[in-house]
Amino acid sequence: RSNISGSPPTYSDFATTLKEAQVYSGGSYEDYLIKPDKVDSLLLNGLNCLAIQIHNSSITSTDLSSNFNLSVGIANNSINYRPTASWFTPPFFSTNLPLLIVKTLNGAAVVDEPKVMASMGIVNNNVGLNTELDSANEYDGLIGIEIRGASSQIFPKKGYSVETRLADSSNNNVSLLGLPKENDWILHGPYADKSLLRNTLAYHLGGKTNLYTPRTRLCELILNDKYQGLYVLTEKIKRDKNRVDIKNLKPEDIDEVEITGGYIFQIDRDDPNSSTDGWWTSSSPGKFVSYYDPKHEELNTLQKDYLRTFFTSFETTMNGPAFRTHYTNFIDVESWVDYFLVTEMAKHIDAYKLSFFMHKKHIDNGGKLNFGPLWDFNLGFGNFDFACSPEPDGWTYEFQGTCDMSHPFWVKKLMVVPEIKDQINCRWNELRKGPYSTDSLLQFIDTNVKNLTEVSERNFEKWPVLGKYVWPNYYVGDNYTDEIKYLKDWLVDRLEWMDDNMIGECRSVSTNKFEKVEPFNLNTFPNPASDVVYTEHNQAYLNLQVTDVLGKLVKEVRVENGINKVDVSSLQTGIYFFTYIDPNGLSATKRVLIER
Repeated sequence: RSNISGSPPTYSDFATTLKEAQVYSGGSYEDYLIKPDKVDSLLLNGLNCLAIQIHNSSITSTDLSSNFNLSVGIANNSINYRPTASWFTPPFFSTNLPLLIVKTLNGAAVVDEPKVMASMGIVNNNVGLNTELDSANEYDGLIGIEIRGASSQIFPKKGYSVETRLADSSNNNVSLLGLPKENDWILHGPYADKSLLRNTLAYHLGGKTNLYTPRTRLCELILNDKYQGLYVLTEKIKRDKNRVDIKNLKPEDIDEVEITGGYIFQIDRDDPNSSTDGWWTSSSPGKFVSYYDPKHEELNTLQKDYLRTFFTSFETTMNGPAFRTHYTNFIDVESWVDYFLVTEMAKHIDAYKLSFFMHKKHIDNGGKLNFGPLWDFNLGFGNFDFACSPEPDGWTYEFQGTCDMSHPFWVKKLMVVPEIKDQINCRWNELRKGPYSTDSLLQFIDTNVKNLTEVSERNFEKWPVLGKYVWPNYYVGDNYTDEIKYLKDWLVDRLEWMDDNMIGECRSVSTNKFEKVEPFNLNTFPNPASDVVYTEHNQAYLNLQVTDVLGKLVKEVRVENGINKVDVSSLQTGIYFFTYIDPNGLSATKRVLIER
């Protein structure tokens, strides 16, 4: 039933709107799928009759026409009543991918906020293919669903944010397609990315590092009985033991220890509809930093001020004369190295400036700024045509000052630190010998493409963009094979260029923080302390940097081999970090409580 109210409508009711046939002018027919279980509940032994009722739009309308075809799928060798019409395409299909079937309550439209209530069934048979006629066997329950994305909302194929729910609309933590239990999910619908795989490839790269990276599953989507094409079920970024595993900061966590973590935040666009969801940095160029998880409305003023002050202290230090040594007070270098390598491999135009996620850990877990998770690589791997060159040569971080002035200033400054460059070099060599080998990455692409043979045909029948320019394509292939070849060729060229131009040198174990090394002997006492702290070590000398919980450097001294007396009488009562750095850049940190 459509275009009429009433349940059921009476014979004399009018259609709610005018409706014009589409088939005669080259359009498609309307189809209604009656599933086997519904047929079984209606058919009786003997003769059955199918009645179709047509309603005009008014009593004075001068025309009314209709034409119907009934097609029945028969699961044996019996013969149809007559041949199927040449124009007929079955309204259902079989797929080797999981099939997500979503129906909104009362057929409500899905909008960009708020989420509307819907049911979702996932068909994922262990053996054989999945069809719309199958019963849901992976998930069969309620969801809230809304359109998501920023610039991607201009495309007719939408991305969706999904929340699995219980009947009372509360969270329903479940495992979807083998992913760890949660209730927040993303359905990413590749459109301008005609390989259909750029985000999947980027998250695969991230998953081979020490970074948490959202896990993905390829699937197909039917929304309100209409096929929507290939989608990528993706974990939404949030604090969770199986996602960004940081402290679950609560509103009551306001003392100087508990307030130190954990926060997820990002550099991104400003939200013109809100004046409280973040802040503009005072650096040049100014960047908008937004609270992400917890959201700005979930943070109290003290927590917002703490995160903003910590990040401002980091930028102030990076803008100062001693940034080459003091950067370690603020950032987790290993996370930066991994984030940098994946970002540079993709060379996407939004790198370091949009969806640039970071998270700050609690003081008990180091208290430092960590980079990631990685997010949104649709415009990577040679898929943009504006501002900067998409060719597989050149460093993305060097866009700042050349073709794109919107990167945070400190991205480029980090890349002049010798120790960071050397760690990047060592890490690149390590990854290239394993998960980042050219053969491994090409095999990953080929395996996914093999699974998309029929899926890609359906997707591009629904969204006929092959051979056409879609913003911001740099390359336009005639077919799907061309698009995959371009992606693979670009990736091979990029890997070779990075091999030939890799920054830094992997000179020794001491510059490779990813190698296991024996720490130097170190003792700091007493703890708690009042006016004096003693340090004992067996190195020729160590540089000692004392920072507060905001990362601010409050004292810096050189301590020689043996026992050293460090005067802390000028420090206020509170928690401090004593970071010892040897001549090779290897460091160790002790937390010391100063109280009087």
